[in-house]
Amino acid sequence: MSVSLERLVRNQLVFREVNDRIREVTERFDVAHHPINFICECSREDCTETVPLGAGEYEGVRSRPTVFVIVPGHETLEVERVVEINERFMLVEKIKFTDEVVEDHARRVS
Repeated sequence: MSVSLERLVRNQLVFREVNDRIREVTERFDVAHHPINFICECSREDCTETVPLGAGEYEGVRSRPTVFVIVPGHETLEVERVVEINERFMLVEKIKFTDEVVEDHARRVS
């Protein structure tokens, strides 16, 4: 895998970690029943957009380690494929060469 493709995936994993912390905080303060603004998990280093999700929606995304939630239009088709899209967000799944990076990260943070 080229370094640039690996970097794209690692950027998304950092955003995922931030979103996991957002989820933890909202659970602590019992606001998880409201839509929560999660950070777009796209591979753009400078992205600051948010994606409103319910707690159940976020848990559904996290149940699949190779799936990321992003703002529509932020997909990078070199490393992912679109698996779901609606008016609020898009779900993308990592493809081929990036699987080992995502799975390795999932094992480390579990």
